[in-house]
Amino acid sequence: MGPLATDPPSPWSKNPGLGQTEQTVFISADDANEVIKRQRRASFLIFEEVLQGSLERECLEERCTHEEAREVFENDEMLKMFWDAYYGGRRCSSSPCQHNGVCEDSIRGYTCTCAEGYEGENCAFAKNECRHQAKEGCHHFCYPGSNSYRCSCADGYELGKDKKQCIALDQCACGRLQDSDNLIRETRKKHDERFPWQVLLLNSEGKGFCGGVLLKSNFVLTTAECALLHKHFEIRVGAGPNGTSGIEKTMQVSEKHIHIRYDEDTGENNIALLQLQEHVECNNHQLPVCIPERDFAEHVLIPKLAGTVSGWRMEGDELQVFREGLKRAFNTCKTIEETQQDGNHEGKHNFHSEE
Repeated sequence: MGPLATDPPSPWSKNPGLGQTEQTVFISADDANEVIKRQRRASFLIFEEVLQGSLERECLEERCTHEEAREVFENDEMLKMFWDAYYGGRRCSSSPCQHNGVCEDSIRGYTCTCAEGYEGENCAFAKNECRHQAKEGCHHFCYPGSNSYRCSCADGYELGKDKKQCIALDQCACGRLQDSDNLIRETRKKHDERFPWQVLLLNSEGKGFCGGVLLKSNFVLTTAECALLHKHFEIRVGAGPNGTSGIEKTMQVSEKHIHIRYDEDTGENNIALLQLQEHVECNNHQLPVCIPERDFAEHVLIPKLAGTVSGWRMEGDELQVFREGLKRAFNTCKTIEETQQDGNHEGKHNFHSEE
């Protein structure tokens, strides 16, 4: 009996004129593996020993051992630099998270989960606590509250969208040193210790006899003693530290406001406001100074021992620039500059002192 019609054809068939041929449908397993290859991972140790170490495979996808890290770098110096930064021991063992924060070790560091009411990298700060030196704190003034702190701004500024940064509203915003780099230290270097809020009081002969400071574009703060020295006098703005700068302007005084409790004998309440007939045109050379709020002055400014004194002094009946030695004695603002250079933009703490 011949083959059934349903049987598959034999791989060998006799075809007149062609001879015998092999009809192959599948290729061998070895040939197939050459076409499709699969990357073998850590569980296949035989390949791990052959391949050079991969930083991603060994140490980033999961925590690696020192030996695995050595396979990556194969250099003791580079290995040590990486290992110190990568592992550095169990960081949480030193309990870096404060105020009952929960510490969790991670690759190259640790993370703190803060308890309710605290924040910061190490949970060091209460959410309602004012931190004047912190980068994420208030730009100008801060008020602690029951749950969080509240920020406010000096005259001529408004709070930004983050409710922390203060944005100048106009050219006459107080203390705004108009430079691309508003760090106090750099600004003072660029402008030769210029104080644009500093003004000079001139008598009828045009001679300077006292100093003052711009509080607003049309108000000057000076001493009651100076305001009472002459019945009529003028104000020179943009004068610079030596009394002249080449761009100064003379302004007329319309009214004098002496402190009602000024005592000439004791010198108590020796302060006065001078109202100008017109507003000062605010620019880099003439600008109002910022006045600190009481809480900020008492808790931030007054405790600081360093500061800067600028202005002129009376010698006989002549107004003279500070002597060089005196300038060095008073010009001790390095500490303030160092601590205020992060976050305190646009003359935040540029407050004026006079002798």
